[in-house]
Amino acid sequence: MIIDSFMKSDWELISSYKAGNRGAFHEFYKRHSRALFFYLLSIVHDRETAEELLQDTFLAVLSHLGQLQNRPSLRAYLLKTSKNRALDLLRKRLRTKQVLKALAADPFYRLEKELDDTSLSLEEEQKLASVLRRLSDEQREVVVLRDLVGMTFREITRVTGSPLGSVASRYRYGMAKLRAMAAPTLGRD
Repeated sequence: MIIDSFMKSDWELISSYKAGNRGAFHEFYKRHSRALFFYLLSIVHDRETAEELLQDTFLAVLSHLGQLQNRPSLRAYLLKTSKNRALDLLRKRLRTKQVLKALAADPFYRLEKELDDTSLSLEEEQKLASVLRRLSDEQREVVVLRDLVGMTFREITRVTGSPLGSVASRYRYGMAKLRAMAAPTLGRD
């Protein structure tokens, strides 16, 4: 039986899998995973990332089985899909790195503690709430989660479902607005 699976084409294994033979997909995976892993590793230079991309690639095959029947080569599809996923990830990381560099250079990126102690009087809390209400919903959400709840930008992205760059940008612009509005409202220069 094992010898038969090695002699079967990729399409025969996929057809067998679609007919209910889960072992057929395992054989398909074994046939291509090692080469694909090293290909991905050569692109991303990180073993853990290459493993994740490998799994994503095979999940893509499973989720697109119906659309793959007209392709002459599943191996070519695997290579193209894995390369596209790796390049997308690298582009995303580059954009994130650029955004973080820009934010690190921006003086509004970090909240400056304007008060010597962390407690506010009732009047100051009311003034702060009034100023916060003037922010857009998205900016207010990020500023509150970051500075009042103490979450990191990554944690905020998970909560809001927004990209890291958007979260950081909303925070930066929200803080700029807060500083502009808070100085006269709180009586600080």
